[in-house]
Amino acid sequence: MIRFGPAGIPLSCKGRTLRDGIADIHHLGLTAMEIQFIKVNPLSRLAMDEEVAKSPRELLQQLVVTVGNSGAVGAQPTLAMLTSPLKRRDNVTTITTSLAKDYTDLQQTKALARALDVDLTLHAPYYVDFFGSDEARERSQRQIQWAAVLAEGLGARMVMTHLGFYGAVGHDQSIEAITQIVQGLSTWLSQYSKGTVRLGIEPSGHPDVFGSQQEVLELVRRVKGTVPILNLAHLAAREGKTFEKPEDLDPVIQEFLRASGGSLYLNFSGVEIYRPGEFRLTPIKRGTVRFDPLA
Repeated sequence: MIRFGPAGIPLSCKGRTLRDGIADIHHLGLTAMEIQFIKVNPLSRLAMDEEVAKSPRELLQQLVVTVGNSGAVGAQPTLAMLTSPLKRRDNVTTITTSLAKDYTDLQQTKALARALDVDLTLHAPYYVDFFGSDEARERSQRQIQWAAVLAEGLGARMVMTHLGFYGAVGHDQSIEAITQIVQGLSTWLSQYSKGTVRLGIEPSGHPDVFGSQQEVLELVRRVKGTVPILNLAHLAAREGKTFEKPEDLDPVIQEFLRASGGSLYLNFSGVEIYRPGEFRLTPIKRGTVRFDPLA
């Protein structure tokens, strides 16, 4: 089955909530949506008296993503953590997002998407840095994990991410440097979601950011549970290709299809290319890469 849908809430949508967007996608005759979780606003605080003995998922108007004792800030999320009663002096980390107010809100959106047969995926925050300092790596890991917590609550089947600038790590060493990190994220995600959410690795249109076609495919080959995202606009800018003919596209599609295990996830948009690499994404009709050969 082939599904089509937008990344984000359609411009045609009169409302601006996530559920408004899902309903509008259904009314347009589309069957998929890539949710944009662009910005993370975390806040760490002590559990309040009225919250003690309640589980984080029972709290109203709060999206708790981690819990620890008073000295453990930014712990790795676990199902047990988010379903166990809070104790006094627990340190809770909450996030504020337009996607949902609390876990009840997430469940209502999940139910709507399933009722309307809209397949959901979620894009993690764009700014991650796995090749930088220890602090930057830990922050990036938590952002992807928090995105995955939302994805699981929404019933999304995939959370996708870029992996950041090469920094001091050379292109040749980047695969070795990132494999163990992504392996840890994929293992955690499989355990947290009980296998319902997978980790998507997206290519980058910028040559100084990890994510060439071969890097993405090699990483997915090494790490079980990951999925390669075929973003043609990014690849066109990165690889210097315009994919003018169907025969230019077919080998790329087949390679990603094999690496995906037979179910391809593909992004398409217009793109403006200024050497080296991608300048910006654009509406399809204004971009360098045409949709006709793909169709």
